[in-house]
Amino acid sequence: TEDTVTIEAECSGGTYIRVLADDIGMRLGCGAHLCALTRTAVGPYTIAQAFTLEALAETVQRGGWYTQMIPLAQALRGFPTIKVTSSGAFGLARGMPPIVAHVSQVEGVFEVGETVAMHGPDGALLAVGTACVGAADLAQVAPTTVVVRLSRVLVGTPR
Repeated sequence: TEDTVTIEAECSGGTYIRVLADDIGMRLGCGAHLCALTRTAVGPYTIAQAFTLEALAETVQRGGWYTQMIPLAQALRGFPTIKVTSSGAFGLARGMPPIVAHVSQVEGVFEVGETVAMHGPDGALLAVGTACVGAADLAQVAPTTVVVRLSRVLVGTPR
């Protein structure tokens, strides 16, 4: 209809598109809200690579769904990475978020709110989380500052 606008936005993680719509409406003096929202890409992955729910259900019924899944370590290759020390890996296995003192290496650039993969000293994927500190700011904050809020820990405490 004539009172509908379609916008395509390329933005970083942590951008609130619903707030953007509200802000645009406020600036125009008419108000605005979302009628629909479609995420077309996350990191290096696009909607063209995604399954529809129907196609996924069909693949599951055929029993071959696991051949279509991207292994998590491979899926996270396009995201920034923090390599932690052995004490950082020990803490991660117990659900403790890494602090600046546990960071031994950073690959890629990330800002606060962006997804970060965490690897141990041996390169194994240990966890995924959301940056609390931007990569450029790591040298300026205290060594005890939490670097990443954990979303998923992929290793457990060895028994």
